[in-house]
Amino acid sequence: MSFENNKSFWEEFIQLYQENPCLWDIKCKDYRNKQKKNAAYENLINKSKEMFPDANKKFVIKKISSLRSSFRRQIRRINSSKRSGVGTEDVPEPTLWYFDLLSFLMDQEESRAAVSSIEGNNLTNHRPHCQKPQGGQQTFFNAYCFSE
Repeated sequence: MSFENNKSFWEEFIQLYQENPCLWDIKCKDYRNKQKKNAAYENLINKSKEMFPDANKKFVIKKISSLRSSFRRQIRRINSSKRSGVGTEDVPEPTLWYFDLLSFLMDQEESRAAVSSIEGNNLTNHRPHCQKPQGGQQTFFNAYCFSE
């Protein structure tokens, strides 16, 4: 059963995941609270059982991992393209239909700036200034990639 065939289910699943920051926000005070995390997982298990009757915690963790891995891959693809110095028209659009739904994870997925061991040489990730695309719907992708 693919993600595309059940968009409304997965939209609700992602929304429920977002409503439980103890599962994804490392800055959340409950992130290390096993009881709260188990209760949040139980909510996601119950939601999953609507579509997958045999769903359990392992199933939910695998689905979350799959969603996040695909999201990270898209971010890497976009960032790699931007670092290569391509023009705005060549920055790849995300192919995941749920990319914007997972935008709340962006703070969790961005890599930290690298620090060089050579004195006075700090390496940082930066977004080159791009022109904002003309027309079209304002999405998280456009706001992230084409912010001024």
